[in-house]
Amino acid sequence: MMSTRRLGPPALLLGVLAAMNSRLVIGATRLLLALAVPALLSAQGPAAWRLVEVWRKGGEPDGPYAFESVRDVKALPGGRLIILDRRSAQLHVYDSSGTVIRSIGRVGGGPGEFRFPFGVAVAPDGRFAVNDPQQSRISLFAADGSYERGVTLRRQPHIYFNVLWDATFDRTGRLVASVGLPPKAPNPRVPGSMSPFADSVLVTERWTSDFTRADTLQLCASPQPVHTSPTHYALVSQGGAGRPPGGWVGWNEIPFTAQRPYFARDLDGHEWGPREYGSGELVRRESGRCASILARIALHGGRAPIPSSMRDSALRNVRDEHRSRVPREYAWYRSLRVDDQNNLWVERDVDGGRRFDVFAPDGRALAEVTVPPTLDTDLRYQTPHVVVAHGRVYGFVKDADDVPYLVAWRIVRQR
Repeated sequence: MMSTRRLGPPALLLGVLAAMNSRLVIGATRLLLALAVPALLSAQGPAAWRLVEVWRKGGEPDGPYAFESVRDVKALPGGRLIILDRRSAQLHVYDSSGTVIRSIGRVGGGPGEFRFPFGVAVAPDGRFAVNDPQQSRISLFAADGSYERGVTLRRQPHIYFNVLWDATFDRTGRLVASVGLPPKAPNPRVPGSMSPFADSVLVTERWTSDFTRADTLQLCASPQPVHTSPTHYALVSQGGAGRPPGGWVGWNEIPFTAQRPYFARDLDGHEWGPREYGSGELVRRESGRCASILARIALHGGRAPIPSSMRDSALRNVRDEHRSRVPREYAWYRSLRVDDQNNLWVERDVDGGRRFDVFAPDGRALAEVTVPPTLDTDLRYQTPHVVVAHGRVYGFVKDADDVPYLVAWRIVRQR
């Protein structure tokens, strides 16, 4: 028979302490593991995604596959795309394989016709709006492409660092757009200005869902006016007979400073943009409530240096008085855009090429994606025709003869 021994108070106390120590060790180990896992994940960095080409269309002299005069590109539900062609004043709808399934509109002044279609905005339910500033109206279309009605524009669209119609629909179906307001006191530095927008104030106009009213809100991430921009543009003038007082006035863009679009709106109607002009920190704010910051992103890795050969080549086309303003480093980012999952895609110049840094709405880093070297984010009119939707990236590339093609890339996770 196995003998048993009763534990006295000292032995019992030691046993209890040993058990407690064991539990403390296990608990501490679990706590350390819980703390270590996020640190390990952070050390690994964001995921790496790559783009695999699925299809490409283009190369035709005219028709829906001639992409020489693309004004705007937007994603529609169900894997479709809609492309606005400025020259034909038509919208072409493409299915998920790049086949044209419908063409909408034509040149004219009647219902569903356009004088100068300027941009497209797509609502969550698939309805879309087309801006036609020459007729001072927005044309509304149903999800199937049928014309619904026209809405008289309160103000003309604003042309700033790009010529896209800066307009989106939020989740509630309200159209949100940027417009320019004339200044209360015009700037005396721009006599005889060629641009009606050079001295204006950029604000946000938010329509009600039934388009009966539009509220004007402060635009938190407003770029600086062209004539006061310390980096992007240089004011130039020259005298001569018939010139306005002060000489002819215009703006030269400083090389390697383009940021288009400078800011982006997400599906909630909030704005992503730099914390302050030229900053490497991006913040997410609600239009009209600029002091309330919803998320922050600190772009890592610094600014990439501009290769000497590229900078020297650009200097040859810059006026002598502006050469000192050509930077030696790229801007913190080239452009901002939001995908159909409400994630922010930041296009950046990095050593050896370009990259998309992808962030969640709360600012978490999700992935890094190498930009195909042939992807043209400034195809024409300096507009960034790149769309991220349906698990794909859509954009334009040019062949050796400078002919544009529309390409769809599938997004694939590498790690």
